[in-house]
Amino acid sequence: MSKIVEANEKIVEVVVDGYKKIETGVVEGYKKIESGAVEGFKKVDNGRIDRMADAVTGAYQKVEDAVVGAYKKMEDGFVEKHLVREGETVEGAKERIKKEQEERTAQAKAHVEVSIPDSSEIVKKNLEAAKNAGKR
Repeated sequence: MSKIVEANEKIVEVVVDGYKKIETGVVEGYKKIESGAVEGFKKVDNGRIDRMADAVTGAYQKVEDAVVGAYKKMEDGFVEKHLVREGETVEGAKERIKKEQEERTAQAKAHVEVSIPDSSEIVKKNLEAAKNAGKR
């Protein structure tokens, strides 16, 4: 594979990971706000406050849906413009990229497992060397 293709793939990974982190952060933030508001309202008065809590929850849900929807549109646009191969759909490209990333992750893990020696063997060798050192 050429260096340009490899560089482009790394850029794609970083950008997609960045977008996913943004999405996760926004969704988690709104969920924390939503649950905090609901819990705060429930402590005051159950009858009237339950209706207010439902209204606030509904409002936050609409905001969350709008933010996530906008993110998805932006993500789809990026994938369509930069990552879709000829004859491939946006969803197909996302699935392909996800599969490629999983394969690269598995290869990296396998490489790390092969390149790092078993620590128990190192400890055994060091213990044996320490035992023999006193015999000289």
